[in-house]
Amino acid sequence: MSTHIPMDNILIFKTNIQSDDDLLEIKNLMIGVGVADWNVDRKDIDNVLRIVGAPINEAQLIHLITEAGFMCEELE
Repeated sequence: MSTHIPMDNILIFKTNIQSDDDLLEIKNLMIGVGVADWNVDRKDIDNVLRIVGAPINEAQLIHLITEAGFMCEELE
């Protein structure tokens, strides 16, 4: 039985992701959990991480990113 992930499931987080090295680390995390559609707006004051169609929930993503040493909190 396959799980369908709706593409309108958009998660938005405030982060402290800033450098190219940070982006590379986040890219590896996203690949590791199967997230293909994501981006970080480093020009925004909140360094917004946007994830579309995540195969894991908000709490799991926050845990994953904070365990990697970044600040991450959900934006509503």
